[in-house]
Amino acid sequence: MLAHSKVCYKNPTLLLKDPNQTNLVSGEGGFLVPTSQRFNAAACRKAINTFVILDEHSFRVVEGVGFKQMCKQLQPQMAIPTRRTVARDCFQLYLAEKSRLKAFFKSDCTRVALTTYCWTSIQNLSYMATTAHFIDTAWKYQKKIISFSLVPNHKGDTIGMKVEDVLREWGLRKVSTITLDNATANDVAVSYLDRRLKSKNALLGVGDYLHMRCAAHVLNLVVRDGEKEHEGSIESVCTAVRFVRSSPQRAMKFKECVELAGITC
Repeated sequence: MLAHSKVCYKNPTLLLKDPNQTNLVSGEGGFLVPTSQRFNAAACRKAINTFVILDEHSFRVVEGVGFKQMCKQLQPQMAIPTRRTVARDCFQLYLAEKSRLKAFFKSDCTRVALTTYCWTSIQNLSYMATTAHFIDTAWKYQKKIISFSLVPNHKGDTIGMKVEDVLREWGLRKVSTITLDNATANDVAVSYLDRRLKSKNALLGVGDYLHMRCAAHVLNLVVRDGEKEHEGSIESVCTAVRFVRSSPQRAMKFKECVELAGITC
């Protein structure tokens, strides 16, 4: 009996110990599909890295008590990595994705469109981000942030040279358009890039449409100009709202007045 229990496929204890035993879980369309019970440490670590990146958590989230309890409940065999380990894994994942994207740019991507944005942080540090927009081999629109870095300043030549360095780093040879806001420095940056890209025959046509104005920024400027004409009225409304919301009694009195006036909110 003891010898038979070690090989009997109906023994529930044996099923738990068998690494090849599969469970049935609900898959696409509501159908049951088999899934393996075999513990995969590498897959678990990769799942943690993906969780940190996609949900924009700090690396120290893996050291939280609640996170550790959840992981132990889901997979008792898993060793929770430290925040330094997660940071190294995320950086290695970044390098792998960067190599894959560079290979795509080199072999399958004929032309990209760029968007660049500059801003200054509360620490008075100048930043610049560059995003590449392109169509992949499945004819699907993709956008990837290919640069996020500190820059000395927001002068036109600095922006132009930085974009040129980014193109050189990623092996991007041809650019269709560059979308920037209406700052004067961006006009200088585009003029610099126009000269550099023309010398490499990397422009679309003769480059007449290289510089694209950011529609959101233009709309923002239009709205701001419109607000200036009604600045007094807007300030009066804001003052009235602040007065009403400054205390619960005023807010209640305001609601009573609204109800008496028959106004529905």
